[in-house]
Amino acid sequence: FFQAEDGIRDKLVTGVQTCALPILGQPMVVENRGGANGMIASELVFNSPADGYTLLMATADTNSINPNVYTKMSYQAHEFRAIAPVAMVNFMLVGRPGLPAKDLKELVALAKGGKLTFASWGVGSTSQAAMEMFKAQAGKLDILHVPYQGAAPAFQAVMAGQNDVMMAPAVVVIPALSKVTAYGISSPNRHVGAGQVQTMTEQGFPVNADAWVGILAPPKTPQAVLEHVYKGVHAVTSSKEFQERLTQIGLSSAPDMTLDEFGKYMVSEITRWGQVIKGAGISLNN
Repeated sequence: FFQAEDGIRDKLVTGVQTCALPILGQPMVVENRGGANGMIASELVFNSPADGYTLLMATADTNSINPNVYTKMSYQAHEFRAIAPVAMVNFMLVGRPGLPAKDLKELVALAKGGKLTFASWGVGSTSQAAMEMFKAQAGKLDILHVPYQGAAPAFQAVMAGQNDVMMAPAVVVIPALSKVTAYGISSPNRHVGAGQVQTMTEQGFPVNADAWVGILAPPKTPQAVLEHVYKGVHAVTSSKEFQERLTQIGLSSAPDMTLDEFGKYMVSEITRWGQVIKGAGISLNN
């Protein structure tokens, strides 16, 4: 498995690595390849032999966001062979302590009445794109973007009152839920780890910013190889043990998909996030 350095992905790939061993009959080695918002790891796997021995733990950032943000790509995201979804990253809109808005509708009114700032872990990140999705739904709110180097420092800036709001991963928010104001979760359903937080849809703002995490193979990987790996991965991700692990680390279960369904979903997500990014005018020269 190759991946960009990321604590969430590291926990997931380690779980798959351990549980899939008896099914696949061989160990998996995890290698982090950070940089360029995941493009270094993605490029490496994209250009690797299509034999099933080199895989990518990909995310919406690497395969749904990057193709719509960067002017030049070192890989074609839609050409990866999809194997299986592993988990969903859910986003929660949170505000700094003392922000004079008790709920989501009050926050929207506050944003329309004056300047607010929002933190993210970088231009073109899922965090920024998720916030832009909400801003468009709420009436094109004028909230200034302040990018940081990572989710943790961005969230810490909100807790410290240096920025007003953030669309932060639930996995980051839940352990510190008492230190911020949670305005809503941008998912179709409430999060099992924070059931008291309403969805944005429940509050009149239908936003679905769930971001996928899944396993991909290089282009032209034979179907028989994909099916063999899928069998092992699916046995793990559908197990009670793995589902409990997801809850423990603050993630949600991915939809149960076949190989073909996940492939179509992966491509459709490029289009879905692309519409958000184009509407917000997000772009990066690389």
